[in-house]
Amino acid sequence: MAGTATKIGTNVASGFIVSFVGTLPLGYLNMLALQIYLTQSVLNTALFALGVVAVEVIAVRLTLLSAVWLLSKKRLMLYLELFTIAFMAAFALYFFLAEDSTLQNNHVKVNYAIHPFVFGLMMNGLNFMQYAFWAGWNIYLINNKKLIAKKPYYYWYLLSTAIGSFCGMLLFVFAATFLLQKGAGIIPVSFNTLFAVIFALLAVFQIFKLYKKQRALHTA
Repeated sequence: MAGTATKIGTNVASGFIVSFVGTLPLGYLNMLALQIYLTQSVLNTALFALGVVAVEVIAVRLTLLSAVWLLSKKRLMLYLELFTIAFMAAFALYFFLAEDSTLQNNHVKVNYAIHPFVFGLMMNGLNFMQYAFWAGWNIYLINNKKLIAKKPYYYWYLLSTAIGSFCGMLLFVFAATFLLQKGAGIIPVSFNTLFAVIFALLAVFQIFKLYKKQRALHTA
């Protein structure tokens, strides 16, 4: 009984920590959750986060089954990274074009016609780089005996990753809102412009990471 509890605890701790910490850095899903919170409600933000988490659980399960195969496909990984760059650039353009004269109060004016849960499903469904992220972490955790990828233990791992991502996303939203409100008097642009700049910087950062990775492969 003690051994079973230890294995469950190990899976729960590993899943929660990786997903929670992995959700906190600036990313397009967090920025979309923040935008929904600023323009809609806490409930819609939570529904969006649940949609994101639902797709992530599927991604984690799939990478548990095919982690080694996925990481070995270098060309596929390159295409996924290029798609991610284009995706972030498209969001930067979207928020830039959404800027208009009605944003004098420094608020975002973007209305989604899609239910927030479905929107979360769609947006994370396009987040193909999460497969590389989870494949790498799953292999690391299994090799270091921090993850037991067998029934019923991996169910606890999946549950903890879902809870960790959900909590991490909401923490990001609340913390970012607090910081934005504190700095609202010194930010000379609307949130749409701010989001456009952030997404553009994220795209540039991804390009830099891809350049370093490709350079390392060619000089190895």
